[in-house]
Amino acid sequence: MNTTDLNLELPGRPDVTVTHQVLEHGRVRYRVRGRRLRGTLVVAPYIPHDGQIGQHLVHVNLGEGIDSVRPYTPRPDEPVVNGVRVHGASEALDPDRLPAVVLASRVSVLLSDYGTRRVPDGAREALEAVIKAVMRHWRRRADRADLVQAAERRDAASLVVHEQRRVEDLTAKLAETRAERAAAGNRSRQISGLDRRRQPPARPALAVPEHVPMVASDGTPMGTLSVRELEVDAHHGRVVYTVSGPRTRGLFTVSPDPYDNGVIPQGLSISYGRPLADDSNSRLREEMPQINGVIVHGAWRYGGRTPITPTSPPQLPARVATGDGRYAAAPAATTARASAVLRALVLHHLARPDRDALRIAAGKQRVAGRRRSVRDELAKLRRTETRQLRALERHKARRDHFAALVAEGRVITGSSSTAFQDCA
Repeated sequence: MNTTDLNLELPGRPDVTVTHQVLEHGRVRYRVRGRRLRGTLVVAPYIPHDGQIGQHLVHVNLGEGIDSVRPYTPRPDEPVVNGVRVHGASEALDPDRLPAVVLASRVSVLLSDYGTRRVPDGAREALEAVIKAVMRHWRRRADRADLVQAAERRDAASLVVHEQRRVEDLTAKLAETRAERAAAGNRSRQISGLDRRRQPPARPALAVPEHVPMVASDGTPMGTLSVRELEVDAHHGRVVYTVSGPRTRGLFTVSPDPYDNGVIPQGLSISYGRPLADDSNSRLREEMPQINGVIVHGAWRYGGRTPITPTSPPQLPARVATGDGRYAAAPAATTARASAVLRALVLHHLARPDRDALRIAAGKQRVAGRRRSVRDELAKLRRTETRQLRALERHKARRDHFAALVAEGRVITGSSSTAFQDCA
């Protein structure tokens, strides 16, 4: 093995001599000698995960050896600068875009008992100047592509495994995105169909009250409610009932659930009082009911997916005002009676012959907003699908690229010595 000592000129610093030799796996050993500076640097290219084919970074390991630097483990011929022996490695470096600082958190001076201390500034700056010059030489090497490919071959098997996992993950995510897009497209068609659908008529408000039995959660009869339809609003699908009975008097509003995700809502929102605003969900209400002599506030959302009986659910929302716009749970007896009233009223409402007409009216009222929402959702899903497809193709290409290197199984070796000058 022939080597030649050549001068490496560093602006403002004494010249150093450098020899270099290609090692296994694309690594290159640079031996540096100069005034108050000597040691070995090993330039080790590696392939970052998830990058483009051909993309590579490098570490400059301090000391002799082709393996990675291990913490607290000295290596032969580590650089000694100004009498200070420096252990560690450079940061991950892009050889074509060297940062101002190449030695930071990964270098130290080793002490006994696994202790370390900071590298003095003068020693660090001198060593950084040499490393930058070495990197400028390395990136101009005629065999740079071969060195990178040798590093790729070393890690190709593990990179194939990584890329295959990424391909599988992205394939699953792409399937989910396409399923979501198909579901959103189906909702869009349902919305358009609902918009074209004729609105069935809602039954006019009945002037004659109906009598509805009320039962406690344990099955104990609690009397009979007189329920009269005060307002049937086909536009919003809501019905306002005036209810009176044992220790109960006031208005209740039953409407399709405004938060239901269905094109035609399935659930119900049952609230105390009548909305003053056009929005059925408004907190501004009038004629709040009195139950057990207490004015009751709040609402109950019934999703329509669980059965409701005269005794179940056993406890439903009921709140009382405490002042300053704050509310607290109603007393237990009031909550029990309010729950019985709500259960009886919902069962009565569910038996309406025009319930579908009310649900369709509520769905039609939300068509414009739902159409905008599903249009935005579809656009977002299309963008997501495009990104996932591009990423999937990129990872497939990387997987196939590394798999081909595994199949080749070649190793590059060789040595050379070259003079180079710092181009600060």
